[in-house]
Amino acid sequence: MRWLFLLLVLANAAYLAWNTLAPAASAPAEVPNTQAAPPSRQSLTLLAERQELAPAQSQLPIQSNDQDPPEPIVSAPDEARPSEPDSVQSVEVEPKPEPVPVAPEPQPVATAEPFVCERYAGFEKRTDADVIGAVLERNGATVLLRGESEHELVNYWVMLPPRSASIGKRTLAQLQGARIRDFYLVRSGDFANAISLGVFSTREAAQRRLRQLAGLELASGRPKIQELPLTAKRYWLIVRWSDAATARAYSQTDSQPVERGEVSCP
Repeated sequence: MRWLFLLLVLANAAYLAWNTLAPAASAPAEVPNTQAAPPSRQSLTLLAERQELAPAQSQLPIQSNDQDPPEPIVSAPDEARPSEPDSVQSVEVEPKPEPVPVAPEPQPVATAEPFVCERYAGFEKRTDADVIGAVLERNGATVLLRGESEHELVNYWVMLPPRSASIGKRTLAQLQGARIRDFYLVRSGDFANAISLGVFSTREAAQRRLRQLAGLELASGRPKIQELPLTAKRYWLIVRWSDAATARAYSQTDSQPVERGEVSCP
């Protein structure tokens, strides 16, 4: 290893001595300037000398300063060029139709039932109609109209025909002895001294009253049924429900026997 180190040191010393003692390279020779310096003063030239120098100068080649002549452009042969079609045919491309948006199917809309109007009639008193109207409004109805109407009614009067005052008094005593109730003596009018045994709205009710009195022997004779036509007022209401379900849910109590029916809303 030590010998190898000594050889490397000797080789470096020899290379350094050679570079130091070797003669320097000769400088490149200067190229003499062939172009003549421009004269400081213009010299006179004869016309004959100018004509002799002109043909000689025209024969000298024209050289550019340190520039190579441009290389000629060599065009490629016709065979190497790609052939172009004689005519270009235009091809019409039909545009693709745009997709038509499909509208969503309308969803069925749950429609609420229309308003329902009903008529409540047959109230004998206005106060009865007002009471029922307040009950209906508490149950969701709206009272639209109130009114009254006149009706021709026929009542059925069970009575004993008029007799003299003395016969009338004796007949009253007989009825009291038979424990008959609900009778009175008519004291004025066309039926003065007649004995009333009850006024009924139906003929059937009047006939039941006659059967109760059938076995009595009365001084005034046998009782009979007398029809009494009269004009009576009846009161009515027209109410509106928000829907048919609410109208069906309401149940009318039996406290007031009235006529109830569906009518067109005003």
